[in-house]
Amino acid sequence: METENSSLGQSQDSVQVKKIPRLHINKRRVSQKLVYIVIEILIIVVAVNLSVWLNNKNNQRNEDKQAIVFLSGLKNDLREELIEIEESLQFYRKANKAYAYLSDLDRKGKVDSDTFRTAFEIVGISSWLLPNKSRYEGFKQSGKLPFIRDDSLQNQILYYFEDVIPSLGLSEESWISNHRKLQAYLVENLVSYPDGSNNSIELIKQAKAKNLCRSLIPWDQLFKRYELTKQTAKNIQIRIEKIEKTGFED
Repeated sequence: METENSSLGQSQDSVQVKKIPRLHINKRRVSQKLVYIVIEILIIVVAVNLSVWLNNKNNQRNEDKQAIVFLSGLKNDLREELIEIEESLQFYRKANKAYAYLSDLDRKGKVDSDTFRTAFEIVGISSWLLPNKSRYEGFKQSGKLPFIRDDSLQNQILYYFEDVIPSLGLSEESWISNHRKLQAYLVENLVSYPDGSNNSIELIKQAKAKNLCRSLIPWDQLFKRYELTKQTAKNIQIRIEKIEKTGFED
């Protein structure tokens, strides 16, 4: 009996000894699988993030390209606009002298015909700024202004088209309205004589014409708004040229 019990115990011990390695093996396999799973998850996460980053980078590159194309075109528009601004300023400086002279004519005084003719020529001329807003409006309406990744430049462009230009337009509208009134008055009352002369001097000496001429002496506000328009356009040009060379700052 003892022998049987003894062999039984030995048999049980041997069974237990065999089970311990299996448990270790199973635990090791589970650990390995967990490591593989974690690695796969990390690979997927990294791959997804990399894909998103590359996609965002590509989108940003495309947006930057569109913004640069727009800004280069805008710079050219402003270059032409600055020429028109200078021409309008020259016109208003001439108008300032001419209408100051015409509004100050003495009703009974003698008028030098040559001086009068030079000043009177301005009545048939008008000049005002016609800003090219089509490029800006198209870019804005397409929702692409945020593509300009320079807040200062973006604000300058908005300020120029939404504030500076409209303010200048309001000043010019008043001047143009008075100019048309003077032209209409002269067309209605001008009489041409057989010798080729006319009654323009007598007409300009009339109270209505003198008042209209006085209203056509460009006021300081008009000159100041033109100077502001010119300076703002130049500032935008300078900033665009820098971005064309270096790109947007990240």
